[in-house]
Amino acid sequence: MENEPQKNSDLILTNRADVKLTGVIKIISVKDDLAQIETTLGNLQLLGSNLQVVQLALDKGEANLTGNIHTIKYGDRSSNFLKKLFK
Repeated sequence: MENEPQKNSDLILTNRADVKLTGVIKIISVKDDLAQIETTLGNLQLLGSNLQVVQLALDKGEANLTGNIHTIKYGDRSSNFLKKLFK
């Protein structure tokens, strides 16, 4: 059971500046204004400014980010795969 992938995903946003995530599969990309993260519940986009990953533990499925966050958006992993496939 230790090697089973984590199925839950939590997002805790504190003061629109600190984000704690669980259920992280991988960090797709992080730029100053956009972070894209694959989670067990789909792809997550954080939009804002000064975004940075301050802690990452993929073996535990955890990530912490800081910055000024103004938008949080989830997308379905399968739909993003199809969009990339047909580009």
